[in-house]
Amino acid sequence: MSRLPLVPDHELDDFFRERVERDKAEGRDPALNAVMAHNPELFERYFSFFYPAHEEGVLDTRIKEIARIQIARLNNCQACMNARYASAQEQGLDEARIAQLDFPEAERQLDEREQLAVEFADRLAYDHQRIDQPFVDRLLAAFSSAEILELGMMIGQYIGFGRLLVSMGISEHSKQVFASGDFREVRLDALA
Repeated sequence: MSRLPLVPDHELDDFFRERVERDKAEGRDPALNAVMAHNPELFERYFSFFYPAHEEGVLDTRIKEIARIQIARLNNCQACMNARYASAQEQGLDEARIAQLDFPEAERQLDEREQLAVEFADRLAYDHQRIDQPFVDRLLAAFSSAEILELGMMIGQYIGFGRLLVSMGISEHSKQVFASGDFREVRLDALA
């Protein structure tokens, strides 16, 4: 249950009214959007960063998505664990691959880039000072510098946003896996 009050439906701006209505129509708890509606400009700007950065960029969404799901697991953010992005699925990230995160690292059947993304996520979340030159060299053998920066930036925001949701009690946005809509739905051209 949210530790912050929900914005009543009649006080929602158009952006969040549409999101809350969609949540209700799709059987999801609208609390996440109803809480973010306290500061609509902040979250509209955040979404105009997040969705393009997650869905586009120099790095495959599939790689960012497996790191995002690992962070969701570490944060214990139910909403984050249950969200799926179509672009990552189109690039081959399916539930069987995601289930590999349940196995010990030595038993996972992930490709090198996926495994390094998960390890990068773990290190940034648990002990960023363990990111030493030998680990960076391993990253550089599999990723370009631009890809490493993009992945690290996204992992950092996955950590922070997921922890905010959990700490404010709004992480149980959905009890079931759901596919996110096209990110362009929430891109705000006026704010971009």
